[in-house]
Amino acid sequence: MSAQTQSHYDYLADYYDWMTGDFETNFEETLKFFRNNNIHKPRNNGTVVDLGAGSGAQTIPLAILGYNVIAVDFCQKLLNILDERAKERNVQDKIHTICGDLLKFTEGTPENGVEMVVCMGDTLTQLGNMEEVKRLLIKISNALQPNGTIVLTFNNLADSEAENTLNKFIPMRNDDNTIFTCYMEFEKTHVKVHELLYIKQKIDPNQKEESQSSLYGPTPDKHQKWKLYQGWYKKVRLHYEDIWELLRKMGFQIKKFENRNGHITFIAQKEPEKDVMFDNLLLGLSNDNNNLEIEEERSINDLNTLIVENKDNNKKKINLDLEYSSSGRKLDDDSLPLSKKRKDH
Repeated sequence: MSAQTQSHYDYLADYYDWMTGDFETNFEETLKFFRNNNIHKPRNNGTVVDLGAGSGAQTIPLAILGYNVIAVDFCQKLLNILDERAKERNVQDKIHTICGDLLKFTEGTPENGVEMVVCMGDTLTQLGNMEEVKRLLIKISNALQPNGTIVLTFNNLADSEAENTLNKFIPMRNDDNTIFTCYMEFEKTHVKVHELLYIKQKIDPNQKEESQSSLYGPTPDKHQKWKLYQGWYKKVRLHYEDIWELLRKMGFQIKKFENRNGHITFIAQKEPEKDVMFDNLLLGLSNDNNNLEIEEERSINDLNTLIVENKDNNKKKINLDLEYSSSGRKLDDDSLPLSKKRKDH
């Protein structure tokens, strides 16, 4: 997660919960989503990690369903709202919140792994770049138990038709006192999202006029004006073909794929025979070689390489072939529901 993204969310944290829509409606929709996809009761240790938990849109429904949820987010204000909602529904004992870097979420997970990891909303695109996306998926794979489940959702910004239309301007939500809109600026690998939030505020007659220079625009009430909060952050333009390919190479079986109204959904299960960090075939190793310790390279420039060290301390560097591709190819798997080739950007 980039520093700019964190700064932006901290800046708008007091309004973010309102910006994302009515919580009760979102809660019911998410609960229905989990139940419809056979995510309705714990199977193993019942531990789930919610990455980008925010104010609880996924965490609270999962706790209601009986899971023990580790809710990770970098914004403490949003986690405080989550804690209050957990108390209101008497599920606070089912939830443990962690304020920190999503890429370090495994520091708070049990040694025997977790049953499921969810990364929903549009959290995945808010990582700094594709290398960080790969790193997070690697960590999720390592954290999951055999037959563990990963749930990913994100906006399809890679093939967005908005890039060449006026749909870059999006009215998000408004009420009598608040207007929220955004503008998307498309780049090759990212989308720069500019968010504008207008809040109606009373004018203090005792303040000097120059001290209220951040107030904009008239309202029907001469004692009120609109105040503008503005900021920007970048989202990664994720190609869903690449996420599909990465999941398969990491030993996941795709259980559900959906591309609806510009929103991508993946539900995948980790295959039990591929529980040695990664598929040994992917690493170029025989499946009977069980004496391997695999260590992630910490440098972001070397994320596509793992250090594989056996008991004789012989080190080999093995290319994972997880390079991000912006080519227009389709995957070899005929089951991938592609209606057209991906365009170069």
